[in-house]
Amino acid sequence: MKKRIGLGRAKLEADSQRLMDIISGTAQHKNLIIFHIGKEYWALPLEQVIQVLRASKYTIYKDISDVDLIRGYIFIRQKAIPIISIHKFLGLDTIEDIDIWTSILICKAGNLRFGLLSENVLEVSPILRENSLGRIPIKLLDKHKKIITGTLAWRDTPVIILDLQEFFAPEDINLLLEESKKVESEYKDEDV
Repeated sequence: MKKRIGLGRAKLEADSQRLMDIISGTAQHKNLIIFHIGKEYWALPLEQVIQVLRASKYTIYKDISDVDLIRGYIFIRQKAIPIISIHKFLGLDTIEDIDIWTSILICKAGNLRFGLLSENVLEVSPILRENSLGRIPIKLLDKHKKIITGTLAWRDTPVIILDLQEFFAPEDINLLLEESKKVESEYKDEDV
């Protein structure tokens, strides 16, 4: 007689296998990291995210950037990482207070490492069925069609999928790399 596995145990084993597939690079489907900005749910391809940090554990050095979209800088292993206000970019209300749920998604675009501020990171989820662009508010799609690639339904909630490969122009990446070096040299003597 075959031993039955309870639903909780089966889900735990499936989640564990999915995590091992992601870590080993053998996952057969694209995985997304789902997060919350404003009233909307957003997702990024997992391969574009280096790590997720709790913003409350870091000092964000503000008012040291000439770029309007930069909220400030944090230091990771003595490297200055610009924190981009994706809220401003998308035309949403910005985060004023950072609480224990506020997250920083450390992402990459070419040689640039940068952080995106979000209210909360919810989950890493596979794309099971990606939808067309039809469920995205038209004003968002018109303004940001370069970085919005589609939608998906996650727990019966629409999620907008972003792709950061087109977020910065090459000259913007160079500008941010230069500014990061400048910030590192100015703050290198401080205890960061």
